[in-house]
Amino acid sequence: MLDLYPNSARMQQPQEFSAQSIKQKASSLRDTYYGEECNVSLKSSSITKQSASDGEPLRFDNLGISFCRSGHISSEINLSPQSVSSGDFELLFPGSIYRLKEISEDCELIGIAISPFLLDGILADADKTFFNRVGTNIRVRLDENEQLMFGQMAEVYLQALQLYGETSKIGREMTLCIMQFALRVCSPDRVVKVESGSRADELCTRFITLLSRTKGTKRTIGWFAEELCVSNHYLSMVVKQSRGQSVKSIIDNAVITEMKILLRHSDLSVSQIADRLDFPNSSFMCKFFKAKTGVTPLHYRRGK
Repeated sequence: MLDLYPNSARMQQPQEFSAQSIKQKASSLRDTYYGEECNVSLKSSSITKQSASDGEPLRFDNLGISFCRSGHISSEINLSPQSVSSGDFELLFPGSIYRLKEISEDCELIGIAISPFLLDGILADADKTFFNRVGTNIRVRLDENEQLMFGQMAEVYLQALQLYGETSKIGREMTLCIMQFALRVCSPDRVVKVESGSRADELCTRFITLLSRTKGTKRTIGWFAEELCVSNHYLSMVVKQSRGQSVKSIIDNAVITEMKILLRHSDLSVSQIADRLDFPNSSFMCKFFKAKTGVTPLHYRRGK
C-alpha cells in the first residue's frame, strides 16, 4: 500500500511557492515579511495575483495559512474546484498543488507560510500529526470575533518577525500562537465539506486525494482501483458520474500538472524528471507531454 505521508516533516524540493520563489516579484509590497523559515503578508492578494495569474499550477511546499477579509477567489487545489470568500480561513498543507482561476479586484487576503522545519521545532507531537498532512487543505468560516482576532494576531506577528526574526524566542512563540489558533478553529465539525453523502462521492474524493499524493508517479486505473479496493469498472463509472471525466483523463491531467511544475520551477533535466515520474525513458515522457499539450517539454520550459 502507498505511504500517504512520506517525509512529512521535511521541506520538499523544489520550493515553487515558498517565500524565496516570490520574493523578487513582491519585494516592493509593504506589510510583508520574508524569512528563511516563514513569511507573512497582509497583502497576500497582490502576491497571489502576481505569482499565479497565468493559471499555471504551483506547489505549496510550506504550510500555508490564508484568511480572506473581502472579495472572493476561485481556484483548483489538488485537482478539486475551490471557492473562497470573505470570512474564510484556509490551511494548505505541504505538497498541495494550487491553480488560480479567478480573483476579484476587491479581494484582500492575509497570507502566512511556515516551513515544516520550523513547525517541527515548536509543535507538540500530537499537534505535528494534525499539521503533517500531505497535499490536502482545510477551510472553515470564522465568526466576527475570530476574524477580528486573527487580523490583529497577523499584524502583531508581522511586527514581531520584522523586529526579531522567525528564529527568535518571540518569533517562535508568535508562530506557535498562530498554530494554536488554527488548531482551535479547524475543528472537524466546522470544516467546510462538499455536500455529497453517498459512498460513490466519497470514493471519488478518496481517488482525487490519492492521485494528488502520488505526484504523477502512478498512471494506471488498475493501480488506483487496487489501492481503493474496488474494481476498475466501478472506479471508472463512479468518477465519470461524479466528475464528468474519465479516470484516464483525470490521471493524465495530474501527470501533466506535475510535469509542468517540475519544468517551470526546478532545475531538473528532462531525463531527471522522467526518472522522478517513473517513465520508462525521457523520450516516452516527451511524446506523452507533447500529445497532451501540443508542445515539447523544453519548449514549455523556455516559454516561461
